[in-house]
Amino acid sequence: MQDNQKTVSQDGSDVFKTRGFQKIDRAVNQSIAVVKQAKLGKRNVLATSWKRLNKNLLGGLQKGKMYVIAGRPGVGKSAFSNQLIFDVLDTNKAKKLIVLYWTFEMPGYQQVMRSASKDVKKQMSDLLSVASPLSDIDFKTYASKVQKYGNYPIYFNNIPRSMEYIMNTNEELFNQHPEHTVINLFDHSRLIRGNEDTELRRLNTISKGCMWMQSKLGVINILLSQLNRNTLLVRMRMLL
Repeated sequence: MQDNQKTVSQDGSDVFKTRGFQKIDRAVNQSIAVVKQAKLGKRNVLATSWKRLNKNLLGGLQKGKMYVIAGRPGVGKSAFSNQLIFDVLDTNKAKKLIVLYWTFEMPGYQQVMRSASKDVKKQMSDLLSVASPLSDIDFKTYASKVQKYGNYPIYFNNIPRSMEYIMNTNEELFNQHPEHTVINLFDHSRLIRGNEDTELRRLNTISKGCMWMQSKLGVINILLSQLNRNTLLVRMRMLL
């Protein structure tokens, strides 16, 4: 076979096309287009109001990417992710966004309470009247301040789901709202349902599912992950 002749399969089809390959010159042209869009300030990224974070994220959250927020229990992963989501929605009001909040660790109303508690400068224990009843004035203030959260395009799913369920949901949503960018927030990875018998296999299933959604549907995945010694060893093995 000569060098300039196409590689074909036995049935005469172009193997590169049928197997999903693209020649590098197409990637070269795509890179030029991306650089030009960036030069003109037209990159399709979801910036935050935090300049340092934007710099580390190369401009902001990008479609088709996964971001892992990892840390030990109780360090503030959920609080940070809540703040990040509301900030991204506030900063990108002109864009069509949908947030699927897979809040497996605590129900959606508690996530809202945690965020709104900062607005009224109260602790969760104060809002729940643990030590003493919340005053009428403070209750009215909370009821008024919390209303703004009802306007965000955030949808909670409080029941632990399998990766297959999550993928099917995203595909249905993509078909119904192709003009929207979907952000999945998983709180947290160890509560995603599955039959895997080891942490490594569970993480592998989650990783593959997220990569499929990112590649096929262009979603953004934010994954909260609890770290312990075993999880660290698993992640190290996955990187080797």
